[in-house]
Amino acid sequence: MKIDQLREKELQNPEFAKGYTIVKEKLASAVSLYKAGEAAGLTQKELTEKAGTT
Repeated sequence: MKIDQLREKELQNPEFAKGYTIVKEKLASAVSLYKAGEAAGLTQKELTEKAGTT
């Protein structure tokens, strides 16, 4: 079974689908933040300091 097929099968489970959506949204936010920092020329350390995270 290919990963895409497995994911589609698992997404039929409402509990899995809810968790998957939450994680997918968190990842999208993290990628957007990373790209914004990269575009601004910030290091990872500078970005986390500006974001208030460590």
